Amino acid sequence: MVHMTPMQKYGASFSHYSLGDHNQIDPYYFEDGEVLDKSQQLARLRETVLESKQETGLLMMCDIVLNHCNNKSEWLAENPDVAYTLTNSPWLTAAYVLDRAIL
Repeated sequence: MVHMTPMQKYGASFSHYSLGDHNQIDPYYFEDGEVLDKSQQLARLRETVLESKQETGLLMMCDIVLNHCNNKSEWLAENPDVAYTLTNSPWLTAAYVLDRAIL
């Protein structure tokens, strides 16, 4: 079995666990310059998974991290109340102070 990192569109850091758009697949997984709509992307991924299974017997599993979001994502900008902040989660103050001291 091949365990894939998240395939949703990555944020500016290109971290696979800091997603920029949960509703899109990152263009990284498709050939350079190839523009595919969502249904074409899903069809291409389906083909790849099936080919992998048929040709090598390998199965693929993809991590889906719905709770990981890039701090510059459109979704977070539209829903700021869903993020942890020192205002709505004051118990994080010690961790924030420690992070600032380390960084």
